[in-house]
Amino acid sequence: MNRPLWDIYVIEGLDRIPGIPKGSFAMLHRVHHAAVDGASGAHAFIAMSDIDAKGTPAIAEPPPVEDLGQAPSGTEAAARAWAASLQSPVKFMNALMKMSPAIMASARKSISEGGMAAGVPETRFNVAVGPHKMFDGTTVALADVGAVRRKVPGATVNDVVIATIGGALRKYLDRHGELPKESLVAVAPINLRGKEKAAGKASTPGNQVSAMSVPVRTDIADPLERLAAIRDYTVEAKEAKAGVSARLMTDLSQHIPGATMAAVARIVTSERFAVRGTNLFISNVPGAQVPLYLAGAQLVQQHGLAPLANNMGLFIATPSYNGRIAFSIISERAILPDIAFFRQCIDDSFAELMAAEPAAEKPKAATARPKAPARPRAKAKAPAKGRAKSVAKGNATGKTRKK
Repeated sequence: MNRPLWDIYVIEGLDRIPGIPKGSFAMLHRVHHAAVDGASGAHAFIAMSDIDAKGTPAIAEPPPVEDLGQAPSGTEAAARAWAASLQSPVKFMNALMKMSPAIMASARKSISEGGMAAGVPETRFNVAVGPHKMFDGTTVALADVGAVRRKVPGATVNDVVIATIGGALRKYLDRHGELPKESLVAVAPINLRGKEKAAGKASTPGNQVSAMSVPVRTDIADPLERLAAIRDYTVEAKEAKAGVSARLMTDLSQHIPGATMAAVARIVTSERFAVRGTNLFISNVPGAQVPLYLAGAQLVQQHGLAPLANNMGLFIATPSYNGRIAFSIISERAILPDIAFFRQCIDDSFAELMAAEPAAEKPKAATARPKAPARPRAKAKAPAKGRAKSVAKGNATGKTRKK
């Protein structure tokens, strides 16, 4: 609580970075997750930007609020807090009872599958995280991602992103002799705004996200087979799990005291008690698809970073901007010392998806049908002699004669 919820750093001296124009500067935005999630954070950055070098705002400023009203006194604030604290347990129990059938079904399924960490292999990413962070990134064209997506019917851009990362992890761990037989598992956020995004709900601050676990199918070598397997899983997970868990998290978290949530968070992310329920995090946040400017300078690349936690030593953010999607890698020095090699694995994995050709569908065998018995043909009657001469003559002379 003694730190600001957000701050911005301006970073200069980037002339020796390949692919960055001379004289460029970077801006590092740090915003606490209590204030924004990925979608609202992207919207906040767009609101700070222009759509041209002349300074035209990318988002029109809202009309000013004429009357904010009087600030509540200390007595009024205390009374409101006391009333809210009395109502929270009742609202919490109402939400819990409303979701109890879904909770029981989820618990039974978790027990039958072996618990939270079932199917999550032990990897170098599931260790205590130190203070020495590492970052690298690469970008690909969104048009190429779309071309890959169309190779597997029903696949989404997010599926292609996960398949690319799955292939990269397979290459990286195989090179180090650490590739497990089971697939690595990632946690991917789910945007709860849904159809409301079209109504401008991305500008609403706060967190409106849930998460789902997704096998990245590092156990499948063929890139398109991996993409198809991920597509099949994500469709089922979003339809059968995401809605229930999202509503549950949203309803319950609103009625849990902040101090209690903070204490629980410190316990579950500590080095001793951190739960190993995933191998990595993957976050795909769509951004502006037009060039943005700030102080007359055009934004050339945009990357995302996220905090790491014990047993969660790899985070890959994939924000998109101006027709390209970035793979932003953040890890820790002891966990991913050769981060440049892992970045190359991402490039190679996406190149394999681009080069792969979908298997041609086998033509269906034609079903043999019994032939119908031949029907006897009626004998044609011979035409009259005069008629035949008339037609023949008419054809020869170009005239028609009638009798």
